Amino acid sequence: PMQYNKVYNNTVYGETDQTGWLKDGWHWENYRTDIIQNDNAFKNNIVAAAGANQINDIDVTQSLATMNNRYEGNLLYGANGQPATVRYEYTGGNSIFSLSEVKNAKPGQWASTNIEGNPLFVNTKGQGPAKDFNLQAGSPAIDAGVHLTTVASAGSGTTLVVADAGYFIDGWGIPGVEGDSIKIDSGAPVGIVKVDYTTNTLTLNSSRSWSAGSRVFYYRSDRFRGNAPDI
Repeated sequence: PMQYNKVYNNTVYGETDQTGWLKDGWHWENYRTDIIQNDNAFKNNIVAAAGANQINDIDVTQSLATMNNRYEGNLLYGANGQPATVRYEYTGGNSIFSLSEVKNAKPGQWASTNIEGNPLFVNTKGQGPAKDFNLQAGSPAIDAGVHLTTVASAGSGTTLVVADAGYFIDGWGIPGVEGDSIKIDSGAPVGIVKVDYTTNTLTLNSSRSWSAGSRVFYYRSDRFRGNAPDI
């Protein structure tokens, strides 16, 4: 099955000079009866300027009602100033929605924190390294990211149990790879030294205090300068 994947903190930009098949920005796909494509999370991503749909969610073995990938805190922007579209292909048909329409049609999957607008990249002209996908001042992506999970119960110390630890890594023992850093609500950032995915437990490199339900944000100093991370 293709389940429980977590896709977050990415920038997907589609070139608009294609003359052939127009491509989607982000594409989940299942055409096989023996595979489940569901229960995936897509958070804090910018998907902009794809020639076809910005998001295409396909599982032809399921009905539209039972397709339940979760979308939160994403910024969508259509190509050439056109409205962003979200396409679902399911058993028996397909539907194309605007962002506001898909929020109304599938509110359990599309959170209110998904927004539409020009991300105001510094430069999208030229090829390769000529492009600069940093955000200009005034970008709607600034401070618009969401938390990735929440705290299970109140406490303090260096052992933090969260609703879903699958968003984070501790470096996995790979030389040169550091563990992730997080912020718990508005507290100071703290590093992760160990993740137990079975018990959803994070071991922190410094003591912190938290309340039940506190929000846990992914932290990077260049992308979290205000009250929330940038998308």
